[in-house]
Amino acid sequence: MKIEQHAVLNAVTRAIILCDSDPQEAQEGLYALGDYLKFYFAAASRVDTPATAQDLERVAESLDALHQFLKGRPGA
Repeated sequence: MKIEQHAVLNAVTRAIILCDSDPQEAQEGLYALGDYLKFYFAAASRVDTPATAQDLERVAESLDALHQFLKGRPGA
């Protein structure tokens, strides 16, 4: 799994923009980004053993949350 550099940069930029207008959403997006990066690097650093299904699920969930943040909240 390769890290999506543009997604990370977009998330940071969107969070910066939201800091004034919607600090709570900015915080949630940064938490999603942090989770994504934490699980991504944890799985990537274990070169001796392949990522478990649970690792991949956590990365996928974090990536989904990050994509939702980048798209904005539904109905917002």
